[in-house]
Amino acid sequence: MSGRSSPVAEFPYLPPSHRDLMQDLRSAVEARLGPHLLPSAVPPDVLSFHSPSGASRGALDIRSGGRDSPVDFILESWLHCELPTDLLPRKDLVLHPDYLDEFYQKTNLDKPRQELAKLPQVQPYCSSSLYIRSVLSPTAIAVCINCGEDGQSAMEDIMRGRLDTICKEIVRIWLDTCASSGKQLGDTERADLLRRDGLIKNKTIEIDLAANLPRMFSPEVANRVVGEIQKAFKI
Repeated sequence: MSGRSSPVAEFPYLPPSHRDLMQDLRSAVEARLGPHLLPSAVPPDVLSFHSPSGASRGALDIRSGGRDSPVDFILESWLHCELPTDLLPRKDLVLHPDYLDEFYQKTNLDKPRQELAKLPQVQPYCSSSLYIRSVLSPTAIAVCINCGEDGQSAMEDIMRGRLDTICKEIVRIWLDTCASSGKQLGDTERADLLRRDGLIKNKTIEIDLAANLPRMFSPEVANRVVGEIQKAFKI
């Protein structure tokens, strides 16, 4: 989300309603966090990359937080492949019901999920990966949207009529309540969170990116992209 034109911001393979939503969300995050972020240092061949055949394309941009930033970094990416092909809790919600109350119940963050669940095309999403199911927060909104024979037309209606408002509200809550929070963690709690985050980041690269990017693009392209993500993840 830098001032320069970034391939990440173009979303060339999305239909209009989806592209408009993504650009609106980027603008909202940029308006709030942009002054606290350093310029992107991602090389051009990672900002935009593609497979040798051109069948798979992607873009990745990363901006680290400055000294006074409330976030470590912002990572943006999209992948497009011609082949067929989530809010982690910052505390254990069973052990810390006060956290659940402050960030989920008082903000009414479950309302968007309830609104989505009313749509006949929407079903809960359950990952085929046991690991993903084990780390995915029970508060995460993960759904499948099956538009059936109506296809793209129905999806456009859902995007503009429901998902646009829902996604913007979730990002607003995150910006207002989490990204701008002045709360400080104790040393032990911070160390535990960093350890947990590090384990998830390592597994994300091992199970998802390292396994799938070489197949979609090529080992050389995948190594460049994963390398930049590892820098941001500090692993």
